[in-house]
Amino acid sequence: MKYIFELKSLPEEKSFLAGGKAGSLSHMLKNTNIRIPKGYVILADASSEGKLKEDASLELKSLCEKLDTSVTYAVRSSALNEDGCENSFAGQYETVTDVKVEDIPQAVDTVINSSGNERVLKYNAAETSSGIGVVIQRFVKPEFAGVIFTSDAITGRDDH
Repeated sequence: MKYIFELKSLPEEKSFLAGGKAGSLSHMLKNTNIRIPKGYVILADASSEGKLKEDASLELKSLCEKLDTSVTYAVRSSALNEDGCENSFAGQYETVTDVKVEDIPQAVDTVINSSGNERVLKYNAAETSSGIGVVIQRFVKPEFAGVIFTSDAITGRDDH
């Protein structure tokens, strides 16, 4: 079974296992001219009980052997309940940035394990855990970054 896909090549039938962030990145890469750093997604079914399955670990090792070692990477959550219409989960899961290729497996473990952290459990109290995908993308050192929450421009609602 294949667990890791390049974002621009994520099959539609696997997108439900990629999570909100990876699904959106994949969609933008396929359908727009927006400049997005090359990246990969590890599907949510690649992990069980807070760690990668053995065959997913081997697939990650193989990917790491092909990655450019002259750059660093961002390893980010793409949980199935994240970046959706109901909840954003912004800042709840761990993100590891400026990661050297040899440190990617440990960073992936950190992100996967964050699905059980106290912040996520409190934020997600009404729901059960729905799985976590992981995005690995070339790291771009930002001059500034952030998250913004807005209201619907037409209705003024801040819950949509």
